[in-house]
Amino acid sequence: MNSKVYGYAINIPFTSILDIVKRIKSMDMHLQDGDNEFALAVYLHSFSGGILSVWILFGIVDEVNETVV
Repeated sequence: MNSKVYGYAINIPFTSILDIVKRIKSMDMHLQDGDNEFALAVYLHSFSGGILSVWILFGIVDEVNETVV
């Protein structure tokens, strides 16, 4: 079996956890067909003045069934 991996990296300012969840859901990656596996990595970087930069890497590993003839 082969796998296909794809995803996105986004960078947004931290305002609230709800805003981050809405942003991820708006990408509709959770609506993919099939038996997929998901990957998520998050990095926070702080700046002076209490500003947080949020890096989110979100991916899907999709198993590809190839028929050999």
